[in-house]
Amino acid sequence: MNIRDILKFNAPYYSINREERNLAAIFYHALLIKDNLKIFIKELGIEYPLVEDEMGIYFEYSFLRDLWFSIDKSNNLIKRDIILNLLKPENTIYLQNCSIEKFNTYFGAVPTASRDYIQSPGNWSIDRYNSHISDKNEFLKICKFKWCFNAKPDIVIHTSNNHAICIEGKYESGEGEYPSKKSEKMIFKNRGLTFVKQTEIQGKIMDLLGIKSSFVFLVQKNMVSTSHKTLYWEEAFNFLDLNESPRFIQNWIKSIKRPYVNKVIPNPSPKRTVKPKYFANKIAPKYSQNLLKLKNSFPAGYNFLKYPEVNNTCMWLSTSVNAHLYYSEYFLAYIKIEGNTLVLSPGFNNIITEYTRDGSGKLFNGQIQALIKLCHGIEEDWASQRGELIILKATTPDKFFKKLISYIEGI
Repeated sequence: MNIRDILKFNAPYYSINREERNLAAIFYHALLIKDNLKIFIKELGIEYPLVEDEMGIYFEYSFLRDLWFSIDKSNNLIKRDIILNLLKPENTIYLQNCSIEKFNTYFGAVPTASRDYIQSPGNWSIDRYNSHISDKNEFLKICKFKWCFNAKPDIVIHTSNNHAICIEGKYESGEGEYPSKKSEKMIFKNRGLTFVKQTEIQGKIMDLLGIKSSFVFLVQKNMVSTSHKTLYWEEAFNFLDLNESPRFIQNWIKSIKRPYVNKVIPNPSPKRTVKPKYFANKIAPKYSQNLLKLKNSFPAGYNFLKYPEVNNTCMWLSTSVNAHLYYSEYFLAYIKIEGNTLVLSPGFNNIITEYTRDGSGKLFNGQIQALIKLCHGIEEDWASQRGELIILKATTPDKFFKKLISYIEGI
């Protein structure tokens, strides 16, 4: 007698497997088959250069950690320069001149501070340097730098040496946070610091490596990210040719169903001139109240968001408190009204409307940034970018929104 006999469970393990890393490993395998890698990149709408001799797929990506360990162990000069130039600690002068042991001790290197070589930031101890780094911002900066040498994104696709797509797989869990140790969490609470999102550390890793990156969540539950494009596992696997995968993998993937299913668009057309009835504006009272606040404080933004309502166009909105912007069957942007600003994100909130598909790559792969540059948004300080978010201030001119509408209607 065993537990499977008692439960009368005779199905394969994959039918109940909840391990997201195992699912990520299967997705990694699927990307290696035929032209699946290029197909997936194309479906994401990410227009990075594909350099055949530089392309690669990596599971549990540890480039920063491995790059550090590729440095000759005795080359303390370059190690010290890397830390001081990239971290820019407050007491740089002291750290430039102190002994190797004191340098390691300052950052709480474990298990013990070496006298002979500068240790990896991944070996720094928050519990140790907490006692002598009093400034809250300096402490947080050092923590983030340390975590970059510990964190390992699930899958990273290099389209070239200088371009990458980072994929994080989730099944039942939500986005991870740092710190994870109980003692470190208590330190953060005592200092009044908020925990740091996993996605922020991933972005910092790629910044430290000097690699231009885009980020994708593969999820099973409804999940919102303001920094990452989000796809359901079923949706992602459906892009790929799995005929050469083992039978158990094919059966496993067939069993994965997302929590909602978008209906197929009847006779989809690459270019619509008439908006079908199921692409009608859906305007909620709370959204209307939020929008009305912009009428006097941000008239150009107000007019832009009213445009789909008052014009016969294939642009349309689905709203609750904020808005999803669509063009025909394509979701383009999640638009949040925050005070007198508009925040545009490629990540949709919860789900998108039936009969639609994610087309945010048509707007967020450099296109909207190009329009901002054309209208001098950065120089005139009415536009800024935080990760993949576009923030538009109340001083954003009407000419920018007209160009944006013109671009969207040409999709």
